Amino acid sequence: MHVKDISKMYGKQLILDDIDLDIKRGVITGLIGKNGAGKTTLMKVLCQIIQKFDGQLESRGQTLGYLIEHPKAYQHRSGGYNIVYFSEVYGVHDLDYVNYLLETLGMKTYIYKKVRTYSMGMKQKLGIVLSMLKKPHYLILDEPTNGMDPDSSQEVLKTIKHLAEEFQMGVLISSHKLEDIEQVSDEIVFIDQGVIESQIEVTQLAQSGSIVIKVHPEDKAVAISIAKKAFEKVEAEEMTIKIPYTEDMSPLLSQFAEENVFPKYISTEKHTLKDHYFNMTKQHGGVAQ
Repeated sequence: MHVKDISKMYGKQLILDDIDLDIKRGVITGLIGKNGAGKTTLMKVLCQIIQKFDGQLESRGQTLGYLIEHPKAYQHRSGGYNIVYFSEVYGVHDLDYVNYLLETLGMKTYIYKKVRTYSMGMKQKLGIVLSMLKKPHYLILDEPTNGMDPDSSQEVLKTIKHLAEEFQMGVLISSHKLEDIEQVSDEIVFIDQGVIESQIEVTQLAQSGSIVIKVHPEDKAVAISIAKKAFEKVEAEEMTIKIPYTEDMSPLLSQFAEENVFPKYISTEKHTLKDHYFNMTKQHGGVAQ
């Protein structure tokens, strides 16, 4: 699925500004940003809930499942009724697959109860099952673990990841639970004021962390001098030196040894998605929400 030059106005307010984005089969893309950044509007455009916009949306006729805001289900009917009804609507006859979804998401004991009696988390689970019934090529999920306890959240995230791999499903997922996004996603897109400001693979997060080196007081000046020759960015505070993350410390340690500099300890500070999020919101002058 590909969107090119997507823009959307509400009245005189520009909500999406010239968005280009690829949702790739078999890849889970996490969409993050502040409240009002344009995340839900972009998802609604992708699902064609919003049909009036500028730009191009290319899905090449492939199937799409989505859960945006609240699950669309018949509240006064049972969960099982909704699943059977929508299975018939979609022409789904793979009972093993449906049972797998119910079993994995812990819904089997709830299918005979009316949807209106469900907790928020259980309604979300039903919405996820309904969105996945068609084994869609693409899946759009907005806050899928909303209202769930940690165990249920883990079940849902594992199921999404497994299905994305097994059926080469392209997934776009948005959540304020950054730890969920970091756990399940292959890549992260940060949107601010309707503009995609960054796109980074999750594996790059750790590589954008730091190495912290603690040295003896008498070695600090020499250690900083050596580090600055090897790295553009070097931070020094008291007896610690912080350099960008590197897989191979041996060249730097060899130079230290030549100057008789022997660090007290060396540690790694991993760069998390939360770090990336707050760095991006700081760069773009907003308050994280």
